[in-house]
Amino acid sequence: MKKNNLLFALFFLSISCLHAQDLTPLQSERLFKMGQLWGHIKYFHPYLQYKVLPFDYAFADAVPKVLEAKSNKEFVDALNMCLRELNDPSTRAELKDSATDKTFKADFQRVNDMGVITLSGSFSDWSAVLEKCGNFKDSLSTVKGIVWDLREAKEDISWILSYAGIDKMLFGGTIYTLGSRSVAHSGFTPETGMTSGGYRSYFKYYSPEPMTSTLNTDVSNVFIASSQTVLPSIALSLKKAGKATIIANTALTDNINTTHYEITEGVNVFIKIQESLSGDIVADFINNDPNNKVLVDKALEILSKNDIKGELPNVNLNINTVEKKSVYPTNKYPDIGYRALAAAKIYSVINYFFPNKRLMTVDWDSVSKVFLPQIVMAKDAKAYQLAVGAYYAHIQDGHGFANNLTANKFLMGGSDKSAILGKMIDGKYVITRILDDNVAKEKDLHIGDIVTHVKGEKVDNLIATLKKYKAFSNEVTGTAYVTGSVCAGLENTEGVFTIQAKNGKSRDVSLTYSKRLTNAYYDNMSGRAKDTVLRFLKPSIGYADLDRLESAEVDSMFEMFKNTKAIVFDMRGYPKGTAWAIAPRLTDKKNVPAAKFTRLETIAPKIPSLSGEDNNAETWTSFIQNIPNPSPDKRPYKGKTVMLIDEDTQSQAEHTGLFLRAANGTQFIGSQTAGANGDITNFGIPGNITLNFSGQTVWFPNGKQLQRTGLVPDVLVRPTLKGIQDGKDEVLEKAIQYLVNGK
Repeated sequence: MKKNNLLFALFFLSISCLHAQDLTPLQSERLFKMGQLWGHIKYFHPYLQYKVLPFDYAFADAVPKVLEAKSNKEFVDALNMCLRELNDPSTRAELKDSATDKTFKADFQRVNDMGVITLSGSFSDWSAVLEKCGNFKDSLSTVKGIVWDLREAKEDISWILSYAGIDKMLFGGTIYTLGSRSVAHSGFTPETGMTSGGYRSYFKYYSPEPMTSTLNTDVSNVFIASSQTVLPSIALSLKKAGKATIIANTALTDNINTTHYEITEGVNVFIKIQESLSGDIVADFINNDPNNKVLVDKALEILSKNDIKGELPNVNLNINTVEKKSVYPTNKYPDIGYRALAAAKIYSVINYFFPNKRLMTVDWDSVSKVFLPQIVMAKDAKAYQLAVGAYYAHIQDGHGFANNLTANKFLMGGSDKSAILGKMIDGKYVITRILDDNVAKEKDLHIGDIVTHVKGEKVDNLIATLKKYKAFSNEVTGTAYVTGSVCAGLENTEGVFTIQAKNGKSRDVSLTYSKRLTNAYYDNMSGRAKDTVLRFLKPSIGYADLDRLESAEVDSMFEMFKNTKAIVFDMRGYPKGTAWAIAPRLTDKKNVPAAKFTRLETIAPKIPSLSGEDNNAETWTSFIQNIPNPSPDKRPYKGKTVMLIDEDTQSQAEHTGLFLRAANGTQFIGSQTAGANGDITNFGIPGNITLNFSGQTVWFPNGKQLQRTGLVPDVLVRPTLKGIQDGKDEVLEKAIQYLVNGK
């Protein structure tokens, strides 16, 4: 008992020491590669699509062992500690064979009227391999049966047999391949909530295909294999057809359905990436006698007696995929294994499923290697949460917001509002909203006052800091995202704000943070709740606030404005799905293209060994979305239309712009929008954090980029400090001027 307690104490001490130091370059590299391996397996191993297996738990449990590994042997042991939970012998880690003599060897021996072929060594010199195997063809045509000794053949010889034309000399008539299936993904299915994107994971099936021989009579075949052997596809097809027997010196491993690569120098990993429609391959005879000749003699005996066994069945593989929602520890500071899992999952989901990854200006692998140690070695909840936020900010997607990530709590104390809100205007943080008139009156605060410091910190510095932990598509919107946090803090506490009045004088003002004010903000995010949704700006110009207009009000809006010469659509906010009702009322044309959608179809893990490059791992599908066709009983509006835009115009708001531009050439007035469109999907990580991202990419119908660039105004106008202080809406005023004067 004392010994066990001592071992536990030493183990605990070793893990504690990990928190007290940075990761070494070797530890970081191993952990990063382990995280990549997690993603390859998590999203492409067939078992994890229909079996409930504790793979995530096993990964987290193996992390300390990986960090402690002093040798490649210990690293392999740690990886296999994790991989064993899959209950799949073909998915494994191994030390790379360091044998110096890997020359390809191909030996043919004739035993009476039978042939024995022994293959071993590396197949990398493919021309030499083909030459040696091609020399067998004449001999094969003179024997009645063939023994294939493949115990030392650790690579797939299927391509050799096919290229040399040998495979069709091993049987008579027609046989069929086994058929297989692999995992594929159309976008990323959200782990929480619903989506309109229709994302799904599914099995991609490859049906059995016929193979017709060049012979009229059958040839008997016996294949000798080991657990290392990659049985060629022809061997399995022959066995299924009852034309071959497989014998082995140990239980077989499904190596034909795996791929492998060198995860770090000296260490190979093997991953099952598909499964046969005939199920697992089982040897017909097993004998583990160390004498190599025993199995060869057994194979010759089988051939001489024509005792060929086979007939693989078509099995009923499970087609019901399990729910992808993961269950992780919810505490804000997960243990080291789950912190490593968080880093691995963030990397893998973005690497495989983020459709806008190609529009990022950073290299995702390089960024991930920087933040991996910060997340794994975070000393407390604050360090962990901030590291996750700073890492995820690099996806450069305005949809990349995080639920339950408490960066604001650690940076500003909390997220509850004070009586004032502001925006960056003319390079200054200007009060643009008053959430409590009584407090404003008491403290002598006014729209247009400038906030220079909060709690003694320069506002510019606060904004720069907050932006480090927030994902955004462009800089203007990134600044807008965090301005609301500048005046936020912990409920029922006070913040000291340095206010510069219109006369240039500065003073400190204490304001209380309150959930009541937070609720008041969310009840009126656009700040226009006191104004009417529909009104006349002039007798000839109508105005519609699309932030509040309901779809059911669209027809009455057009009836109200039927005699106007123009309509201003105010889309500085978020709409209520009205684009589908408004756009058809602006045109008499049918089948008008409004947007192009592109969807990432991920069909294989990004492992170079699959093709030498990664470009086979994903494909793209696209479709053009038209605006709904106009109703023949509704008169189209023929006046001019403009849409007001700014950094608050995002996602469906930007999509509204696409619809209106397509319908009648609606002009955009204001400033650059958020540049984040496309349905949102999400995934969870340890710490009760849910991370969101754009699930598909939306473009202008002609293929012009929208993500990150946003809608570009036809008439550029931004609020100014003087305009705010004078109580003007300069964007709206410019729209009226444009409609009246044409400029």
